[in-house]
Amino acid sequence: MKQNGPRSTAELSVVTTIKPAPARMPAPRHLSGAARAVWQEVVSSRPADYFDAASVPLLETYAHATAEHRRLASLVATLDPVADLDTLAKLSRLVDVHALRMGAAATKLRLSNQSRYNPGTADTRARAGGTQADRIRANYGRGRGDED
Repeated sequence: MKQNGPRSTAELSVVTTIKPAPARMPAPRHLSGAARAVWQEVVSSRPADYFDAASVPLLETYAHATAEHRRLASLVATLDPVADLDTLAKLSRLVDVHALRMGAAATKLRLSNQSRYNPGTADTRARAGGTQADRIRANYGRGRGDED
């Protein structure tokens, strides 16, 4: 409980220690350069202690799938659909496979919006009158503080 008045000498003499920030998890050496870049993007986008040792296999899967997805998608973009229809179909299937792997790993790592979905919150918002956009449209033109 907070006490009024100046702090006592005993309170001021207490030394508090500040823990150093935990180090970010480094990328495994066996990952390719592109996968390592994805790893760094993901690890840097979350608090330093967000991932633990148990997350390493999923992070590897996500980084590899994302790097391969990007590489294959760029190959698909350079193909002529008329001349290379067979190759385009095969590469498109591979792009889809890597997209599915990315999505599954992202959800399990709690990187995607779906992984943060809370049914209770969604239900409360639905009962409150639809989406936030619906509520904004309903109140459009009303000034702040104006009561009808």
